Amino acid sequence: TVLEVLPGIERHWIETYGKVALTGEPVQFMNYSAPLGKYFEVTAFRPAPGQFVCIFQDITERKRAEEALRESEERYRTIIEETGDGYFETDLAGNFTLVNDAMCRLMRYSREELMGMNYRKYTPEEKVKGVFEVYNRIYLTGEPLRDFPYEIIRKDGSRAFAETSAFPLRNDKGEIIGFRGIRRDITERKAREQEYQAIVSTTIDGFWQTDMQGRFLDVNDAYCHLTGYSRDELLNMAIPDVEAIEKPDDTARRIRKIEKVGSDRFETRHRCKDGKIVDVEISVNYLPVDSGRMFVFIRDITERRRAEETLQKSEERYRTIIEDMDEGYFELDLAGNFTVTNDANCRNVGYTRKELIGMNYSKVVVDENPEAVRLGLKRMFKTGQPSLGLHRKVLRKDGTIRLAEISTFPLRGGDGKITGFRGIGWDITERKRAEETLRESEEKYRTILSKIEDSYFEVDLAGNLTFVNEATCRSLGYSSREELLGMNYRDFTVEEDIRHLYQAFNRVYTTGEPDKGFPWVIARKDGSRGFAEATISLVRNEKGEIVGFRGVGRDITERKKAEEHRRQLELKAQVSSRLASVGEMSAGVAHEINNPLTAVTGYAQLLLDREDIPPDARKDLAAINDGARRVAGIVQRLLTFSRQTKPERKYVDINQLIESTLVLRAYHLRTNNIKVTTSLALDLPQTMADPGQIQQVL
Repeated sequence: TVLEVLPGIERHWIETYGKVALTGEPVQFMNYSAPLGKYFEVTAFRPAPGQFVCIFQDITERKRAEEALRESEERYRTIIEETGDGYFETDLAGNFTLVNDAMCRLMRYSREELMGMNYRKYTPEEKVKGVFEVYNRIYLTGEPLRDFPYEIIRKDGSRAFAETSAFPLRNDKGEIIGFRGIRRDITERKAREQEYQAIVSTTIDGFWQTDMQGRFLDVNDAYCHLTGYSRDELLNMAIPDVEAIEKPDDTARRIRKIEKVGSDRFETRHRCKDGKIVDVEISVNYLPVDSGRMFVFIRDITERRRAEETLQKSEERYRTIIEDMDEGYFELDLAGNFTVTNDANCRNVGYTRKELIGMNYSKVVVDENPEAVRLGLKRMFKTGQPSLGLHRKVLRKDGTIRLAEISTFPLRGGDGKITGFRGIGWDITERKRAEETLRESEEKYRTILSKIEDSYFEVDLAGNLTFVNEATCRSLGYSSREELLGMNYRDFTVEEDIRHLYQAFNRVYTTGEPDKGFPWVIARKDGSRGFAEATISLVRNEKGEIVGFRGVGRDITERKKAEEHRRQLELKAQVSSRLASVGEMSAGVAHEINNPLTAVTGYAQLLLDREDIPPDARKDLAAINDGARRVAGIVQRLLTFSRQTKPERKYVDINQLIESTLVLRAYHLRTNNIKVTTSLALDLPQTMADPGQIQQVL
């Protein structure tokens, strides 16, 4: 019987077969036999009335394969959703067919909005051709392309920057039907790089980047301005082309020394395009990247040497961030043994896949507190909550220790129970080193800005201060940066200079070009005035929009005072010289006048002594004699001036001086038809004065 062949067969199976025998309608169904532990696909039909035939097909392996496939798909779907990087799949036309939540967050679209969207919609127009060429190369070669830069236009219009690794997507026949990829957001890193590039481009110091043969790979505008060469000209030159002291062999030896010790600082002279020689201070740092690079700052110290002023030396170090790590994926059983791993994880720990499978995680994760790692997995088993972004030390097969960032998630079976753990790890050793280098570089940058003698400031588009260094506080007479932050540039600019300063800012905003070395008359906190030379340039955000200005100012108040003091001394010297000339001339004139004047007064007196002179003539002779004596007094004063003696002071009658002056001027008044009416008080007191000088004034 059926029960003898298939013990424990369910009652409804027999009822089903009886129905087939009675009605003649065939049936097909699938069921599981617990006694046999197998799945069967059963087909039953009636060959003759009252009979039935059953065909049993064992589909146990197929069911197990389907279940394994379902679990695998569920596993990798969970991986895609839980990874911190964006994951996507597209068809051959570049339309999204699959995205994860991280991709939605990166692009700021919902999943529904992204599905079916073509890459042209979120790619800047000028980048579309390049993106097409990248994917076309993947299609033609069948090879993946890793970590290529991708600029994205988000839903809100902002720009994001990502590193993308893309792979061909194939069907079960091996035909390429689209692309899949991982996209990592590097917008923040890009913004920091642009910020540092802006600092290099706006600094008043020159900047080079050279290879180890001394060939220029990059220069900034300040060095072009200093030497008179264009950027294109300098990029086809090397250090010996501008070095005016060292010979090429000396320069080569210095480069080898810098490569060995890592940095150098020295003074030398550079030859400009027009043949002029300038004194410069060189600060150079060596970084072992791209076969070796030297990052060099060049400061023009010609004026410092001429004026014998001491400028505090400064050093800025150009830093490079390396964050280009492949992600590793792994699965552990509840005992912590590796059950699944990918190639990236094998590369990260230095083991082959065969060596790693079955190995306990404690062999590669060597944290200072291994118990904390074990308790973390235990806690995850109890709570079901993932552990995200933990930093762990990893011991590689070769004995080296690397630092990894690991996110771990519970791994569940088909019944929902936790059967192990899955995780994603990134080797962040180089990133950590880069972050430390960046921190040190930023600390140096902050230290430099706080210690340089020149003022450094940043303002928003309204002209309000958003950042100042200590030198700015000292220059404006404020005790702290907090006092200055938020102040408008008009608050510390003299009123008559505000319009000139506004025009300078507007010119930079309109042209996009820095304004270098324009004068600025500042109003200090104590009300005094100061003088500065300033250079201002634009500040842009990550979208390239202008958000303010940054500037460097040099206090030239003391230089202005020195120039004014020198001008006053020159003026006094000129006045003294003129006075000396006048004195010499006065002595000569007095000598020449005295001789004829003696004759005039002598003959006038002789005529006055005669008694036959008519009264009217006698009156004229008296006026002549009095005028001649007045002239003699003037001549005497000229001689006194030339000898720098004190004037003669005595009591005089002002009325008498006025009347005698009118007599002396009578001829002039009469010939010009002028009549003078006097009204003199008779009770005026006598005044202490030089009568000749008073009469000269009258």
